[in-house]
Amino acid sequence: MTIDPFEYVSPYDPVDRTAETERPERDLLVDVRTAILPPPPMSDTPPAYFAQKADQGKPQLSLVLGSLRSALEAVTRVREFGYQKYGSRDGWREVADAKQRYTDALLRHAVAYAAGEQFDAESGKPTLAHLVCDALFLLELDLAGCQICGGSRQVSCPECTNCRPHDKASER
Repeated sequence: MTIDPFEYVSPYDPVDRTAETERPERDLLVDVRTAILPPPPMSDTPPAYFAQKADQGKPQLSLVLGSLRSALEAVTRVREFGYQKYGSRDGWREVADAKQRYTDALLRHAVAYAAGEQFDAESGKPTLAHLVCDALFLLELDLAGCQICGGSRQVSCPECTNCRPHDKASER
């Protein structure tokens, strides 16, 4: 009986063909196929054919968004509380004397935390999450510049109360 080495053998076939599958021709066929396709390289460096990505010098946001997930979620909950309370997503940007008022809020939260307050009495959210939220507001205001006059906060703006704390420092 001649057996075709490429014949499909169903695992559900009732005929016992174990002796046929252990033939040297089938083993030789497998060896020839693996000899044609070498195994992938075992190296720590990626092969040259991988795509390149020019992201040197760009911020690695995964360092913050990945490893600080719980902290960022807590700050997000504080922002959600503020959104429900004030009814505006970005109303914090339009607060008069924003820099001074968010500095005061940050200091109040720092003092409360230092006194042992783990959770804010009004919101029930972590006190440190409120402190971080205030700090992020201040950082965003400083980095983005004045939302009212478009200035960099380094130059005085007589029209804008958010820029006034910098007026005296910039005139000296």
